[in-house]
Order: sequence, then C-alpha cells, then structure tokens
Amino acid sequence: MRRLGWFLVLCLLAVGVPLVATAQTGELPGNCVIDEGTDVQVLLLVDQSGSLARTDPENRRIAGAEAVVRSYASLADRVGQVEIQVAGFGEDYAAGEWSALDRDTLGSVLERVATVTAVNDQDHTDYVYALDGAAEAFSGSTADCQILFWFTDGEHDLDADLLPAAGLERFYFPDRPVTPADVEAAETMMPGLVCDPGGYAERLGEAPQVPGRMELLTESPCVVLRDYAHTPDALERALSTLRPLTVYRTSRWSSGACL
Repeated sequence: MRRLGWFLVLCLLAVGVPLVATAQTGELPGNCVIDEGTDVQVLLLVDQSGSLARTDPENRRIAGAEAVVRSYASLADRVGQVEIQVAGFGEDYAAGEWSALDRDTLGSVLERVATVTAVNDQDHTDYVYALDGAAEAFSGSTADCQILFWFTDGEHDLDADLLPAAGLERFYFPDRPVTPADVEAAETMMPGLVCDPGGYAERLGEAPQVPGRMELLTESPCVVLRDYAHTPDALERALSTLRPLTVYRTSRWSSGACL
C-alpha cells in the first residue's frame, strides 16, 4: 500500500466556505501536481441534515459546492482527467456516481449538485456513516489525486428526540439499536472510529500502488522506482520530487521511452 495525493477539505458552514483557488495554480490540495498525466477524483460530500435550515439559511453549501465544480471543470484540460461524485449524508450515506468533469459536462454536474444540496430533511448527522461511504467511494481507485470536499455544519449528532421507537440501527454500535439512553455512548465512539489507527482517516489516506506512477520495484540492494514520465516537464517534476529523498548526490537516474 502507498499513500496517494489525498486531501480532505472540511468546509464548516458556520465559518464560511474556503476558496478553491488551488486548481487555478500549479498545485492541487495535498501537494498533487497539475500535470497532463495526473488523474484526479473529487468527491463532494454534502450534509443533508435538518439542522441546515437553521445553520445555513443562505445556502453557502450550495455556493461552495458549485465553486468546487466550476474550478475543477476548468482544470480538466490541464490534467489527464477529472472525475467527480456528488454524495449526501445525514443518518446514512447517499452515494452518487463517478462521472467525467470538464467544460462539456459542467452543466449536468451542476444539476446533480443542485439536487443533492436541496435535501435537508435528515434527522441525524452521522460522520461515521459519511466517512464510511467516502472510503467506499474511493476504494479500488487508481487516481493519482483523491480529494474530498466535505460540507457540514460541524456537528456529529444523533438526536435522541428523533430516534425511532425501536431505536436506530448503527453498524458500529454493537448488539442493539441506538435508543435515547444510548445516544451519548454512541456519539462518543465517533472520534476513535475516525482518528484511531485503522480508522477512517487512515483508510481514506491509503490506496493500492498505481502501476507506473512512482512504482516501487525493489528496495534491495537499492531502491528502484518506475514512473512513466513521458514529457520533459513531467520527468523534471518526478526528479524534483525524488531529489530531496536521496542520501548521496551521486545517485544514478535512468530514463527512456517505451513505445
């Protein structure tokens, strides 16, 4: 397993939506390089809980999500490809589908954003289900950069007053549904499930080795990496990434072309 260029942008609506200016420069969030060989996946994860009617009456989540989409659509002609998924969450994860994002598909993606962000009727805000869904969405991906934009009003919350009479089934709460008496215990599980070793933060940051992209071939008797940098600019970027990691300045580089 290797860590890809993965980045989470947590957009807390109470403090405003951050600018998405990095897609217009030479670098993406998470230090992913903008290059014609770079494949980018962007997941928009939008809170759909009922509290948004109170915490986001000006629909800043919609403006923020649209800004992300427009920014990465304009990036598409400078990288290999951009794929996007627009998903929602509340008490569950509402998956979308991965689709190409570029200037031609911008309109249809914005329509999907409008549909997902219009929902604000979920009784609960479950971050565990949100991140479990996000991890599943990225699983098996071979993209060089995986970027999660997470729009939420900033509170993991199981509302005791809105629980079903039979309780609420949670896959992470053992043995029984969550009842009002269990809410505090269930909510306090969230930080560990997300942040502990093996939790969702770690799971999201790991992905299979992408063949031919800084691919580790062997570590003995020396480290050998394979990267199909096929333009002078791409080759220079690859070498610039590796130079700070070399111990001896006499390290030998080999480059060639394969047809």
